[in-house]
Amino acid sequence: MGPTTLKNLEYYGNIYQIDSNGKFSFTNAEQGYRTSSWFDPKDIPDDTEYAGYYHTHPSPPPGYDSEHPSGAPGDIGIVYSQQNQLFPNYIGTAGGRILLLDPLQFPTMGSGCVLLGPAVTEGTPIPVCPK
Repeated sequence: MGPTTLKNLEYYGNIYQIDSNGKFSFTNAEQGYRTSSWFDPKDIPDDTEYAGYYHTHPSPPPGYDSEHPSGAPGDIGIVYSQQNQLFPNYIGTAGGRILLLDPLQFPTMGSGCVLLGPAVTEGTPIPVCPK
């Protein structure tokens, strides 16, 4: 079990572009709260460019669904916020899934949430996060 399950807290960080050659990295994860975490796109190293946000969803407290993105003002609100500049948001769930919220895909994919996993064969639809 990872720290998300053991402590029942969210962990979060930023993704940033190192240079114009397409090299990216991420900040170390910081500890958030049980059903939320901090979001500050300026929390990246000097001379880099913000490129996205990541966080985990812990084992859920009653009434909370950790296997899906939260709405506004949560995950969907962050993705569409002016601060986020339409960059993606990655979510690690307590069930071991990685979700991608890509605001540029919302018009074609409804929720904009894609379940990341093993490669699919050509012609196979990309799995979409159930809701």
